Amino acid sequence: MKSIYWIICLVCTVAIVQTTNAQEVEATEGWVVWYDQNKTAWDGIPPTLGAKLDHFEARPSLHLHCVGIAPDGGWVAAYHSGNKATGSFNVSWDGPYKDFMQVLHNANEARDNIKQIVFSPKYAWNHQAWTVLLNEHQGSWKDVPETLILKIIELHKAEKEIKSIGITENEGWIILAEKNEAHWENIPETLESSITKLQTQNADFTQISFNGIGGWVLIYNRNQAIWQGISNSLIQKLGTLSEEGVELRGISFYTVFGRL
Repeated sequence: MKSIYWIICLVCTVAIVQTTNAQEVEATEGWVVWYDQNKTAWDGIPPTLGAKLDHFEARPSLHLHCVGIAPDGGWVAAYHSGNKATGSFNVSWDGPYKDFMQVLHNANEARDNIKQIVFSPKYAWNHQAWTVLLNEHQGSWKDVPETLILKIIELHKAEKEIKSIGITENEGWIILAEKNEAHWENIPETLESSITKLQTQNADFTQISFNGIGGWVLIYNRNQAIWQGISNSLIQKLGTLSEEGVELRGISFYTVFGRL
């Protein structure tokens, strides 16, 4: 079964490459995976972020919550030191726009627990679109679909735990809540069918993430993942980490269009 699974993933990746070439679109895909307490692996991300992640891993008391990378290279990492109940919550960043920096400053002052930061993979030179999940049932956002905002508010009012939010390059979105509850709009059909199948298997969803060229990764059951349209380097790393039995906690993409 494992061999068949890898063959399917390889076919999906080849199909994406062929489609990309046919459309004469060139893109370089960077990514970062965070796992266990403060471990990370990455390829093709902004150098300042790589240096910061090295610094995090060297601090044994640090717990990394999440990493978000904007299409223009700005990034944010949220973490805490010490005991989760009494420790200090912090945020590091480089390159986010002023409106987003204000959200981060407010979170730092209030010692908020930032649980997830998601930038839209759709590049626009004059703005960054994003969502932030913090504390138990709080959030902040900018320039994301109104239907996504309404669903976030609805789930917060119902006091349901939102585990992850994903935004596609064409403004589709998905929310993972509770154990394996999922809500979405305009996402790839292959992802829809994969989610439905995993729900019948009572899978425990962890995180969903999209790159800027139609690819995605869904993490579930602690260290398992399914994907489509991602780089070979990420496929190999996910396979290695899964075999090592680590706790996969999240993935963030950095898609750069054009030649580098």
